[in-house]
Amino acid sequence: MKIQMKSGLLLIAFALLFLMGCQKDSVPGNPDVPTSTYDATVPLAWYKLNIITVRSLGGFNGPVISRAFGYIGLALYESVVPGMTDYRSIQSQLNGLPVLPKTIANKKYYYEVSANAALANMTRHMFGNASAAQNTSIDSLENAMNVILKAKGMST
Repeated sequence: MKIQMKSGLLLIAFALLFLMGCQKDSVPGNPDVPTSTYDATVPLAWYKLNIITVRSLGGFNGPVISRAFGYIGLALYESVVPGMTDYRSIQSQLNGLPVLPKTIANKKYYYEVSANAALANMTRHMFGNASAAQNTSIDSLENAMNVILKAKGMST
């Protein structure tokens, strides 16, 4: 149980390290667009896919599904919390989670892009026993979201 939890936290850390690369060039004096300005399109699409994936995979019982969705939600939260001024990271409350990277002043971050990357990464890690077709669905959703976000003017 402790090994699974440490593995999950390590996966979250890797996802977040990957996410911090989702930034645009320096924009002096241009603050981040707050997370609250984004809609729930990205997380809803990923959770719908995750529900479909869980239903089609064998070996997932209630506690395992709950844990997977909890880790996915935690990675989502940590990927967008820098854009929520009234909220703080909970990394210090998670045993075994290494220090997460901080945002850099005068850089513009696109939290929808960050959320998409976090959710794609965590979905791949939580459902490692997915079929080739399911992995294709995961890749397709990530790419489709990137196209949508790029059309909105967000760099991926």
